[in-house]
Amino acid sequence: MISARYPAAVLLAALAISAAVGAADAQRFRSGFTQTTLVELYTSEGCSSCPPADRWLSSLVTREGLWRDFIPVAFHVDYWDELGWRDPFASRANSQRQSQHADAEGSSTVYTPGFVVNGREWRGWYAGERTVTGRRLPAGVLELAVQDQQVDVSFEPVTQSGPLQVEVVLLGFGLQSKVTAGENQGRSLRHDFIVLARSSASMVATGGTMTASVRRPRTAMLPTRQAMVAWVSRPGSAAPLQAAGGWLNQQTPGSGAAPHRPAGGEESRLISPRGVGTCVCPPAYRRRRRLQCRNRRNR
Repeated sequence: MISARYPAAVLLAALAISAAVGAADAQRFRSGFTQTTLVELYTSEGCSSCPPADRWLSSLVTREGLWRDFIPVAFHVDYWDELGWRDPFASRANSQRQSQHADAEGSSTVYTPGFVVNGREWRGWYAGERTVTGRRLPAGVLELAVQDQQVDVSFEPVTQSGPLQVEVVLLGFGLQSKVTAGENQGRSLRHDFIVLARSSASMVATGGTMTASVRRPRTAMLPTRQAMVAWVSRPGSAAPLQAAGGWLNQQTPGSGAAPHRPAGGEESRLISPRGVGTCVCPPAYRRRRRLQCRNRRNR
C-alpha cells in the first residue's frame, strides 16, 4: 500500500522508472556518416507496367547493404484508381510526393513505375540497371529510437543548413492482393517495402544536433514483417539529406520487365532505350498537373 504522506514523490519516481524502462526498450536504428541512398518507387496495382518493378524492389530484401547502404520504399499512387481498380495501398499523399519530385525536376508529368534516388529521377531501371549506387556524400549521422507511442529522432548534420523536417514511415512486407479489375485483372500481386503509414515533424536545433519526437506511424494492416524508416529534408523539399531504418522486432528475411500496352487510349506511353514501357498518369490527372504548374509559374 502506498503511503498517503508521499503521493507526489512516489508518482514522480514511478514516472521516471517508466520513462527509463521505455527508453531502454526502444529499438534503435543509426545511419552511417555518409548518405544512405533512399530509393523511392512510385507504383500502382492499376498499372500493368508496375509488377516487374515491384518484383525487382522485392529482390532487394535480401540484397547486401540493405538499411546500411540503401533503403527502398514503395509509394503507391492513387491516380490510377479511376481506371477500374482501387489500389488498397494507394494514397493522395503519395501522389503529391511524386508530384513534388516532378516539380523539383521542372516536369509537369508523373508516371509509373517511377524511380527517385536521393531526390532525383532515376531511369536506370529502364536501361537494364539493377544496382542503385547513388552519390554517398558526407551527410551526418541520423538515429531513431522507436518506442511504443513515438519515435525520437536525432540528426547531427555535417554542416548546419537551417531548419529541417523529418518524416517517419512504417513499411510492410509480404502483402498480397488479388486484382479483380483494371489492367492487372486476374493477377495476384505481392509487395514489399510498402509505405503503410507516415508521420512528420519539424526538427529543433540543440547545439549541433537536430532533434524531434514524432508520433509513431501505425496502420490497421498487420503484415508479418515490418520496418521503420526515417529521413530528414529541408522544409518544402522531398529530397532526403540522410536516411536510416531497419527491421522492427529484429525481423530478418530469409525479373525482367514486360512492355506496357495502353488500354483503350486511356494513357500515353514512354519508351526507354530497351523498349520497357511506363504508364503516364491518366489525362484528367495530367490536366490538373499542368494547371498546377502553370499557376506556380504565374505567381
